[in-house]
Amino acid sequence: MKVIIISAGRYPVPAIKGGAVSNLIEHLISGNSNKKEVDLTITSPYDRSAEKKSKIYKNCSFLFIKIPSILSKIENIIYSIIKKFFPRKDFISIKSICSFPWFIIENAIFLKKNEFDYVIIENTARLFWCIKLFGNRKKYRGKVYYHLHNEPKKLGGCMNIIKECKEIICVSEYIKKVITSQSNILYIDDEERVKVLYNCIDTKRFAPLDENIILETKKKFGIKNSDYVILFSGRIDKEKGILEVLESLKYVKTKNIKLLIVGSSFYGMDVKTDFEEKIINMSKEFIDKVIFTGFLKYEEMPLIYNICDIAVLPSMWEEPAGLTIVEAMSCERAVITTLSGGIPEYADSNSAIILKRDEDISKNIADKIDYLLNNPKVMVSMAKNGRMHVLKNFDSQLYMNRMVKILKENR
Repeated sequence: MKVIIISAGRYPVPAIKGGAVSNLIEHLISGNSNKKEVDLTITSPYDRSAEKKSKIYKNCSFLFIKIPSILSKIENIIYSIIKKFFPRKDFISIKSICSFPWFIIENAIFLKKNEFDYVIIENTARLFWCIKLFGNRKKYRGKVYYHLHNEPKKLGGCMNIIKECKEIICVSEYIKKVITSQSNILYIDDEERVKVLYNCIDTKRFAPLDENIILETKKKFGIKNSDYVILFSGRIDKEKGILEVLESLKYVKTKNIKLLIVGSSFYGMDVKTDFEEKIINMSKEFIDKVIFTGFLKYEEMPLIYNICDIAVLPSMWEEPAGLTIVEAMSCERAVITTLSGGIPEYADSNSAIILKRDEDISKNIADKIDYLLNNPKVMVSMAKNGRMHVLKNFDSQLYMNRMVKILKENR
């Protein structure tokens, strides 16, 4: 069974620069390396380190697509000009205005020249131009799968060809429900063609660590052993709930609290969005309680989860899945999150506190922080339940087998 996975196009695979989708693809590669299930090919943007790491994997070939330097220079010039006139707007997509079409064309040519039993398109709808070009639509009819990681907002002129997919693979029942709803931009009326493949993590990497390692890491961030550490990890934007977490500090009664905010550091940036300015100003109210880590590599995250007592991850939008929640639970840490999208499918009431997203969310976060810190037995029990829940349901060792099962169901 020859399978090709067209990566999302933004981050390289293997996932040496992070990216949730790239990490998940690497779990598939790793699973197939340990036990060959399929003849696997991965396409990825070129990166020297990724190409080097790819050589450790067996049973997998890679197509690394290099972007001509002239296209990269054109993108940078266009991006610089636009940012000059609109400094507070996010135009990150402009950075791929030339390179992404190149990535699509190279993938389309590769599909035309080769033969595959299954083509898996990862998340980005515009990648279906790989199928539309050079006769690939006819060649691969009935062989294309769309692995959808979030609610589709734009389809890049590919709606009709996406609807021809053999199956749509979703990361949660929530996303499945979205695309089988007539109100959604991508409406699939045949629910039998929509499958759910839950995300996974490496539970050996995300695991409880030795106490001495935890103490050393705390010192690195100026955290005393007597401090209670609350962790927020995610993008600094409204969707991820950083504002609500900061506001909760007004109501937390427990002393010796440190809020560790993991994400890109914007303090040194010349230009900040209005929301980032708001977060900076609010954090100044809690100058002795808030620690910004700045950007951290994905490999460092198990250490960060381990130094916290509670991970507070209150998504304020309809979160498709929420891998940070699973990672925190796998490290045996108590979690406070929200009733949002697919989160209840990844965390249950035994492994996390799940709050409603209402006007009292910040006060409720504070109440639950105080409750857990004042009831250590409850907190420890919840953390252990979380670890067991992840091992049973979201271990990366199960991931490739589940994907192959979906592919084989309708052969």
